Amino acid sequence: MKLAFSTLGCPDWDISRIVEAAQRLGYQGVELRAISGTLDLLSRPEFTPKQIGETRAYFEDHGIEICCIDTSCTFHATDRTERLAQVELALAHAELALRLGASLIRVFPDKIQPGANREQTRDYIADSLRLIAERLSPGVQVGLETHGDFARAEAAAEIVTLVDHPRVKIVWDVANSLASGDS
Repeated sequence: MKLAFSTLGCPDWDISRIVEAAQRLGYQGVELRAISGTLDLLSRPEFTPKQIGETRAYFEDHGIEICCIDTSCTFHATDRTERLAQVELALAHAELALRLGASLIRVFPDKIQPGANREQTRDYIADSLRLIAERLSPGVQVGLETHGDFARAEAAAEIVTLVDHPRVKIVWDVANSLASGDS
């Protein structure tokens, strides 16, 4: 098993500081969520087509694996067009993951919206995950975090079971799960 940390805990650090800390503290990997003060990884110059190869090589040369690319994608919207836009955004992050050698992207189920019930929202999330899974490049999977109104392990498991696709996984956020009542 490899030990990794999320850059959500060090959102203002740049790539070199992330790698230096990972090495110094004995980590083998990082989960990229925030870099240099932004959660919008797709906007970072380190990940442009011109620089992404150099960025990947920097991590590899220092023995640090990028284990996951985190997104802010949610699939709870009652508007189908909005959900499809989130699917496309997730797929853009999956492409980033592929180019960086990461095998996972993280997404969120999130909140039951006004005008929808739990079952409808669950189905919106499952349908969106299925669309993502069917279009993922080989080697990349999508992980649904236990989060929001679906933070309990059984709620996330129900969604993943509905999707019924081998490339859809659960990312168990212990804090979210416990805060929602899991033991």
